[in-house]
Amino acid sequence: MSESKRLAGRRGARYGAVQAVYRWLMNQVAAQQIWQEVSEWEHLRNANKAMLETLVFGTIEAAPRLNERIAAHVDRALDQLDPMEHAVLLVGAYELSESMELSKGIVINEAIELSKLFGADQAHKYVNGVLDKLSRELRPHGA
Repeated sequence: MSESKRLAGRRGARYGAVQAVYRWLMNQVAAQQIWQEVSEWEHLRNANKAMLETLVFGTIEAAPRLNERIAAHVDRALDQLDPMEHAVLLVGAYELSESMELSKGIVINEAIELSKLFGADQAHKYVNGVLDKLSRELRPHGA
C-alpha cells in the first residue's frame, strides 16, 4: 500500500498534525507558517484536510492549556519529554478535549498507533498511560 493511501482520511490528518506540532515544538514558528508547509506535503495529499487544519491550528493554539494538563500526568518536566512523544500527547489531548463526537478509546488508540510510528520503542505504553489519565479528567463520565 502506498504511503499516500495509508495516510488517507482522518488517520492521515492525525499523522500530519503530529508532524506539524513536532515542527512547531522544535522551531516555535507561527502556526500559519507551519500550516503552509504541511498543506503542501505530498504524502498527505489524501488526508482529511479540514481535520488536519483544525488539529494543527487548534493544538498549537491550545498548547499552553494542554501542556498544563499533560504536566499533571507525566513523570518528568515537559522539556524532558521526547519531542515526538510530546507532539503525540498534545494532539491526543486536543482531540480528547475538543472532539467529543469521538470516543476516548478511538482518540487514545490513534495516539498509540502514532507513537508506535514516531516514538521510541516503548513510547506507546507511556502515551497510553498519560492519555488514559487525562481522559478521566477531561471526560469524567466516560465517552
